[in-house]
Amino acid sequence: MDLKLKQLYGETRPTWDTKASLAMKIVKKIWTQPKQQSIQRSNSSLTLPTFGVNIRKVYLQVRTDLINFKELKDKELNQKIKADWIVPKNLPNGTKRERVLVYFHGGGYCFGSRKVHRPLAVTLLKSLEGTKLIIPDYGLAPEEPFPIGLLHCLSTYLNLINPVDTSAPYHPDDIFIVGDSAGAGLALSCMLWLRDNTNFPQPKGYIVMSPWIDQTVSHPSFILNRSFDYITGSVGNEETVRDQTWLNDERSMYYATHDSLLTYPLVSPVFAKNRLSDSVKLPPILLQSGDCELLRDEIITFFCKTLPNAPIRYENYADSVHDFQFIPFQRLSKTALHSCLNFIQDVLNDTFIPRKSYFVEKPKGKSAIFKEFLNPYEIVLEGQRVIASLTEEGILDLWNAMKPKIKKGLIGELEEDLKEAENDASFSFDGEKFNKSEILLNSNDSGMF
Repeated sequence: MDLKLKQLYGETRPTWDTKASLAMKIVKKIWTQPKQQSIQRSNSSLTLPTFGVNIRKVYLQVRTDLINFKELKDKELNQKIKADWIVPKNLPNGTKRERVLVYFHGGGYCFGSRKVHRPLAVTLLKSLEGTKLIIPDYGLAPEEPFPIGLLHCLSTYLNLINPVDTSAPYHPDDIFIVGDSAGAGLALSCMLWLRDNTNFPQPKGYIVMSPWIDQTVSHPSFILNRSFDYITGSVGNEETVRDQTWLNDERSMYYATHDSLLTYPLVSPVFAKNRLSDSVKLPPILLQSGDCELLRDEIITFFCKTLPNAPIRYENYADSVHDFQFIPFQRLSKTALHSCLNFIQDVLNDTFIPRKSYFVEKPKGKSAIFKEFLNPYEIVLEGQRVIASLTEEGILDLWNAMKPKIKKGLIGELEEDLKEAENDASFSFDGEKFNKSEILLNSNDSGMF
């Protein structure tokens, strides 16, 4: 793409046509438009239409009788969680064995609601026979920071398998927990809490799409993919909604009340400890990322380094952005959703094969291709090497802003390399020279991503 077209359509990818490139630029423009208002006001009561299903609003009990977070000691909590039970209109009455999808919506731990994300969740539901869906409104930061959202998500699941009323409990083997973005991060936090609290069984499986699992934002793709993804990549979310009343020198993110929590595994699951028993005690997990999303490298790290024994299938989708599964003009969105359905069937049929990773691409006019690759972590290592060589002014500014949060991060050791490079006028990568006038690396040129 020549310079004039790039200025018109923004950064692009090899498989993005003109329509997709322009649409992505519009989405990014809307997403990054500063809003001079509070986070609370930004969480509007927007409702997106949902067709072909029956919806019943319910109030779930917060299960403080079963869940004890020391961070909530002596705090007054709303004891009810709003949720929607969603049932396909064609679900036969008296179905002998009903399955349930528990869906946790995305929104950066600050935004979103069951009303906004219902159409996304129903997309999966409609293709599954004999299945219901429940989607809760979990607590959102900054008014309800960690661990309130996690408490609400865990309560939703525990109310199904251990109800407080006379309702018949659902069997864990009939439940799949699904989430996107922050909701996917909460799904993995639920999994870790259930793993470490053995009084409660795990569900049958997890589907996690583009999970945000590193609140330290310390992985290479958080910088290198900024020119492609529509999410801002801001530190502390302040670029999208400038509500500084909640942030200070000791709190840089809305979700965690103090920066000392940023590497706590239930806040950032990428920092969880591996257990040899994970291979038998954790249920099957489908983990998906877009190859040009900001969160790609933390997702790869979770698969390769955090839980190397867990029964995970990892899929990385070419030229795809954050939460691409629900973006129609992303050419692999339907492929990813179809893979979710296949995963559920494989788990139910005991044909799921763990510890497989795939790079998924779809050449123009052809079917999607799943290419197995043995060591996805090489992508992260290559990104670390690139960042270590950067001297571009904008990237250094971002990196400096991130320093308070990456002291315990996964690539904090690169700081010294950056200091040595700061005085260089330019840098080279893959045979091409860049200078300080460049805004970001064009990953099409690097051939990495």
